[in-house]
Amino acid sequence: DMIAMNLNYTPESYIYKYMDYFYPIARKAVNIIYPEASKLVKKKRYDKASVTIQGVLSVQPKHEGALKLKEQIKEPVKKNMINELYERFKKLRKRGKPETLHEEEHWISTLLELEPSNKRFKKELEETQHRILLEKARITYEERNYQKAIDELKGLLNKKPNYKEAKKLLAEVEKAFKNSKKKELADQKKELADDKKRLKQMEHEKKWYRAMSIV
Repeated sequence: DMIAMNLNYTPESYIYKYMDYFYPIARKAVNIIYPEASKLVKKKRYDKASVTIQGVLSVQPKHEGALKLKEQIKEPVKKNMINELYERFKKLRKRGKPETLHEEEHWISTLLELEPSNKRFKKELEETQHRILLEKARITYEERNYQKAIDELKGLLNKKPNYKEAKKLLAEVEKAFKNSKKKELADQKKELADDKKRLKQMEHEKKWYRAMSIV
């Protein structure tokens, strides 16, 4: 019987079974927690107030006072969240590490979703995306795929014509590309010269064998 009881056990069944016992206690708790939530709101401790209000509403979902407080702190809580996320974004930006660029893009995109009309966030997102494209072109360049890197950088400069870092990298890539073409041409010339040398040697050997066969 004990095993069967344990198999049929769910948290919900436990709560409903003892609801008559716990509810009066919960109501008393609400009478203590709600005034505390009001104090937290007055002190502008919105994050802690939000958790406390949610505790009240979990017991009494239609608690008028808690619902009013929830609506009252909606904007301040959102503002706190935005400030916190922006600080996180700025710390990543300050590090200036290429490997965190996509994380930066994630946070600033989230901020823009929260405040779609925020011009600062729009600018920050645009700059982050430009840095991502620059880093992508840099990796392509390091892989010695010069033409692709040039195309990527020119595409970036179409979006941001005065991007100094992109211009500097483009000049570097174009120089490397030109040098690689020169080296490629020099290698081809050397290979052609070596081929001619081998052919000349082969002709010389043929004449020698012919001379030896006559003798």
